[in-house]
Amino acid sequence: MAAGRHGSGLGLHGGARGREQDGALERAKKGVDLAERGKDLMIVGWSHLCLVRVLISAGDLSAAQEICSKTQDLDREYRMPPWITNPMAARQVRIWLAQDRLDAASRWVHERALEADRVPAYQREVEHIALAHILIAQGRLAETTDLLQRL
Repeated sequence: MAAGRHGSGLGLHGGARGREQDGALERAKKGVDLAERGKDLMIVGWSHLCLVRVLISAGDLSAAQEICSKTQDLDREYRMPPWITNPMAARQVRIWLAQDRLDAASRWVHERALEADRVPAYQREVEHIALAHILIAQGRLAETTDLLQRL
C-alpha cells in the first residue's frame, strides 16, 4: 500500500525494498515467532514493535496494522508496560497518517489527553513526537515547532 498524503513525509518508503530490508523483515518475523514460542509477554511486545517498524519502513501498512491490533489485544488482556504500548501507539499514528486517517489520529490525541502546549514527560516522549506528526498533518506548524523545541 502506498503512503498517503500525510504519510509521504513521515519516513515511509512506499514499498521500495532492497536486500537489507528483506533481511530485516525476515529477522523481525523470526524474532516474533521465537518470542511467541517463549511466551514472555515483554519480549513478545518488543518483537512486535520491531516488526511493525520494519513493516512500516517497507510500506506494508496492512501487515503493520495487523501487528498493532494484535499488540493492543495483548495489552487489553495482560496490561503491557508503557515502554511497549506508547511506542506502538505512536506507530499506529504513523499508519493512520499514511492512510490519510487524520480523524483517527486526532481522536487518539484526545484519548491520550495530549496537548501541544504542555511540557512533555520523558515517559511519553514518543507520544509527543507522534503528536508533532499529527500537528504537521493538520498544518499547525508553529505549534509543532514549539512542541519539538520542548522535547
